[in-house]
Formats: sequence, C-alpha cells, structure tokens
Amino acid sequence: MNIEPIFPIGLLVHDVPEAIADEVEKFVVSRIDKMPSREPPADQPGAPRAPHSTDYFESKKIIGDLPKDLPRLWVELCSCK
Repeated sequence: MNIEPIFPIGLLVHDVPEAIADEVEKFVVSRIDKMPSREPPADQPGAPRAPHSTDYFESKKIIGDLPKDLPRLWVELCSCK
C-alpha cells in the first residue's frame, strides 16, 4: 500500500498581531450562528442534525470577501513571504 499526495494543500503558518487576531475572532463569532448545520441523511429522518456546521456547500459564506470583510488581515496575509 502506498499513500500518494494526490491533493497537496499549502498551509500558511504566520503569527498575526494580536489586534488583528482579536478583530478576526470578533468578526467570525458575530456570524457563526448563521452557519447552517447539515441535515441528517434522508434514510434517517429522525436523526439529529450534524453536530458541526459548515458553509462549504452554501453559496453565501460567513466570510464572503476576505479583502473587504477583514482588510487588515488581508494586508497581513499579502505581506507574508
């Protein structure tokens, strides 16, 4: 058996200033309740909703336009080398 890196994902690791981190946290927390939970499978109609939420499948994201929604974070990310 071989494990192949079929979908490699780049991961940016960077320490942002505390003020920007606080701004991002406040922004996300203020919108997290708008993120939908997934419905149970159709063959399990009485099952509870998924314990996690995601906007992956939604056309409208909680962070729809990063440069507009969080401009200080965007500038910080763009300055990373």
